[in-house]
Amino acid sequence: MSRSFVRLEIIGDKKGFWLKPHKDISEKLMTMMIWTNLYKESENLGTDLYNDKFEIVKTVKLVHNAGYFFSSGQDTWHGLELK
Repeated sequence: MSRSFVRLEIIGDKKGFWLKPHKDISEKLMTMMIWTNLYKESENLGTDLYNDKFEIVKTVKLVHNAGYFFSSGQDTWHGLELK
């Protein structure tokens, strides 16, 4: 029997928002983000993916009606640099 649940969050980041690099808690089996970018904000405001030295290896672009998902693990550092 699975003990997993769906948790939905609606996030509205504001100008000046940042999020330090982190891994999700082990209870969180999967993360999925779907963006709305109705006001054509900078595509660089997506999610930054890091290596284990906290260097950005990719920014997943903030594109309207697009997104990404990944399962939690030891190498899933992500966040958002102040931009």
